[in-house]
Amino acid sequence: MGRFGYIGGCLMISLCITAYANDTADFPAFLKKLQQQSKDAGIDDATINAQFPHLKLFRRAAAPTTEKVRSLESYLPAEATEQRAVAAKSLYLAHKKEFDVLALKYQVQPRFVLAFWGISSDYGERESLYSVLSVMASRAFESQQPAVETKEVIAALKLIAQHRNTAAELLSDSNGLLGQARLSVSVYRACGTDGDNDGKADVWGNPIDVFATIAHCLQSQGWDSSQTWGRQVRAPATLKSTVIGEQYLANFAHWQAVGVRRYDGAALPQRKDMQMSLIMPDGINGRQYLIYDNYRALKQFQHDDYKVLAVVHLSEKIKALQID
Repeated sequence: MGRFGYIGGCLMISLCITAYANDTADFPAFLKKLQQQSKDAGIDDATINAQFPHLKLFRRAAAPTTEKVRSLESYLPAEATEQRAVAAKSLYLAHKKEFDVLALKYQVQPRFVLAFWGISSDYGERESLYSVLSVMASRAFESQQPAVETKEVIAALKLIAQHRNTAAELLSDSNGLLGQARLSVSVYRACGTDGDNDGKADVWGNPIDVFATIAHCLQSQGWDSSQTWGRQVRAPATLKSTVIGEQYLANFAHWQAVGVRRYDGAALPQRKDMQMSLIMPDGINGRQYLIYDNYRALKQFQHDDYKVLAVVHLSEKIKALQID
C-alpha cells in the first residue's frame, strides 16, 4: 500500500526568517539547472518560459528552535476539539446531499473525510497563500537531496502544461501542500477530483471538490468502509519491543494471547480476517493503539502518527454527533 512518497538562528519573541544553507546568489543558477531538469521531464518550452521568470526565493518564517516535547496527552485535546467536530457537522449538513453521494461513490465514511479536512486546514480557515512553484523550488534549492522537491515542481508544471490549473491557482502553505486538503502536488495531480462537474478540481475554495478529493485519495489507498481505523488498547509492559510498530502485523487472537486488551480491560474482538499493528508513539508509558489498514491509508497523506491520531480522534467526536 502506498503509491505516494513523499537554519540562521535568531532569538526573538516574534517569528524569525530562515536563512538557506546555499548562498542566495546561487538561486538563479539553481533555477537554470531546474529548468533543464523540467525540460528533460517533458515540460514544453512555452510552459517553462512562461513560469520560470516568476519563481522567487521563498523565505519561510520559522519559530525559534526551542521546541516543547510533544505528548499525545496534550496534542490530541488541542487538535481533535469539540469545536472542530461541531464545525464538521455544520459543514456536512450544509452539503449533505452532495457529500452523501460522494461518500457512496468512493466508499469512504464522511466522518473520516471531514476529520481529515479539519485537521489539515481547519476546514479552510488556514489559507494557502504561497505560489507552490516558488515554495518547492526554494525548498529544492536549500535541500541536500532535492529529488522529492524537484519532483513536486515538475508535477506542478505538468498541471499547468495540461491546463488543469493555472500557476495562480496552485497556492500552498509554507511546506508546499495545496489547498484545504493540504496535499502534495503529486498527490493532488493523482487524485484531485472535480466533485461537482464544473471542470475544475478546486481544493482551495470549493467544498464539494475538497470532499471528493480527500475521499478519492483515501479510496486510492485501499480504504475499507466496512472497518474503522483501529482502537486504543492496553499492552503489558513486558511485551517484546520487536512486536511494536507498523512493521509487525498479527490478528486479534495473537494480540490477545500476548496480553493486549481493549482500553477498558475487556477482551479483544474475535475476528480472524484482519491483520493489525501495535503502535506506541509516546513509548510504553504513553497511549497504545492497534491500527488497521484504514489508519495506514490515512498515514500515506498525513505521514505523522500524531496527525493521523488527531484525525481519527476527531472522527470519533464527529461520529458522536450522529455523522458516520
